[in-house]
Amino acid sequence: MDNNHDLTNLKHPLKYITSLAEWFLPTTPGVAHRAFENDVDGLLQLREFFDFLPLSNQDPAPIRDCYDPWDRMVPGLDTVVPLETTAAYDIVDVITGVADDSHFFEIMPAYAKNIVVGFARMNGRTVGIVGNQPKVAAGCLDINASVKGARFVRFCDSFNIPIAYGGAYDVMSSKHLRGDTNYAWPTAEVAVMGAKAKNEAEYVEKFANPFPAAVRGFVDDIIEPRTTRKQICQDLDVLASKKLVNPWKKHANMPL
Repeated sequence: MDNNHDLTNLKHPLKYITSLAEWFLPTTPGVAHRAFENDVDGLLQLREFFDFLPLSNQDPAPIRDCYDPWDRMVPGLDTVVPLETTAAYDIVDVITGVADDSHFFEIMPAYAKNIVVGFARMNGRTVGIVGNQPKVAAGCLDINASVKGARFVRFCDSFNIPIAYGGAYDVMSSKHLRGDTNYAWPTAEVAVMGAKAKNEAEYVEKFANPFPAAVRGFVDDIIEPRTTRKQICQDLDVLASKKLVNPWKKHANMPL
């Protein structure tokens, strides 16, 4: 290494590393998870990130004192989704609406923006959150978004962090994928295609609403949007003592 790049000659090597990161660890392609204005901001954000995690994979997700009422109603959620099904909304508005103190620590915000992942707290308990982002590509999952979501889910599972999903039903912890609880808002559509693709009135009646799914047990309940935080907090308390024992195996056979 020539003297121009010798860290021992630098007064602020961390700033040098940060500048290298701007070139070699760009956040847009997903190589880096976050980018910061300076080293102090980066260290503070890193400390906040660690605060969401348990001490090890044998410990439960941490619980902090919470002064935000667990049964707080969120009236803004009643109108956050537009009446026009093709209109976009910001899933982050939903997440911050239900999270403790409206705080959400997003992971990889600049990569695969059609899906949002990150950490929040619900009644003081760490929760991983995954949600389709309708503002970007209508929230459709492409390869990058799928990898981003899958890596985050596996990370949370490794450290016993419960996950809350929002958006699409089928691949987002549905009953068919062993999700514990599933709820739908009254305007939800549990279907594989939009009503425009079929006879609209008949399709809406049979599929483009959550009631047929609830009758079949695919959805546990249809709830008012404003009660979402209360419902999630109740379920997290119930599931806190859940024990899952799978048959022993050496490791999964992933399609690599």
